Amino acid sequence: MRIAFVLAGAVFSATLGAAGQPVAAGEPVAGSVAPVVPVSTQLQPALGAVHQAVDAVRIDKWKKGNIRDEAAQNISQIQKDIDATLPPMLQNADTAPTTLSTLLPVSRNISALYDVLLRVVEASRVVAPDEQVDQLQKSLVTLGNARLAFGERMQTAAVAMEKQVTDLRATVQTQADKIAATPTPAAFPCTPTPKSSPKKSTRKPLAAKTTGTKTTTPASGTQPGTSQQTPPQSTH
Repeated sequence: MRIAFVLAGAVFSATLGAAGQPVAAGEPVAGSVAPVVPVSTQLQPALGAVHQAVDAVRIDKWKKGNIRDEAAQNISQIQKDIDATLPPMLQNADTAPTTLSTLLPVSRNISALYDVLLRVVEASRVVAPDEQVDQLQKSLVTLGNARLAFGERMQTAAVAMEKQVTDLRATVQTQADKIAATPTPAAFPCTPTPKSSPKKSTRKPLAAKTTGTKTTTPASGTQPGTSQQTPPQSTH
C-alpha cells in the first residue's frame, strides 16, 4: 500500500513544473510532443459563429405563430448559455484540459446547445427569410464540427488516463512481487543473560559490648568450662 502512495505521488509530481508550480494550460511540458490546446481556444470560434448568427436574427420578420414564439425562446436560451453558462465551464476546463471531470460538463452543454440550435434552424426553414436561414445553418455546421472534435479530444483523454492507471497498477504489482520474493533474514536465537549470584556482605560484625569485666580467652589445651590452676612455687 505504501508503494502505491509513493508511485501516485510520483505521477502527480510529473505534472508540476521545475519550480513546483502546476503547468499552465497550453504550456509545453518537457518531453511532450505538443502543448495541449486550451478548451476555450478550441470551442470559441464555433461559439462565436453561433452567437453572431442568433444575434442577427430578426424574429419580427418571421411569420407569426407558435413556431416563431418557440424559436424566440430557444434563441434567448442559446444567448444565455453562451454568455453566462459556458464561460465558467470553459475556464474550469482550461485549468485541467486533459481531465475528464472538467471536460464532461462542457461536452454535455455543447450537445444541448447543438440540439436547441437545431430546433431553431428547422423552425427558420418554415417561417424565416432565406438570408437568416443560411446564416443559422452555417453556424449549426460549425458547431457540429466543433462538437465532434471535442468528442475526439475526450476520447483521447480517456484512453491516456486508462493507460496511466494500467501502467501504475503494473508497476505497483511488480514492486509487490519483488518484495514478496525477497527472503526474510533468519532471526538469531536470543541467549538469556545469566543471573548474577548475590554478593557476600563485606561488613564486619559489631564488637561485643563490655560491662566492666575483662573477658579472658582460655589458653589452648584447656577444656571449656574448666579453669587452669597455677602450681605452687617451692621456697628454699
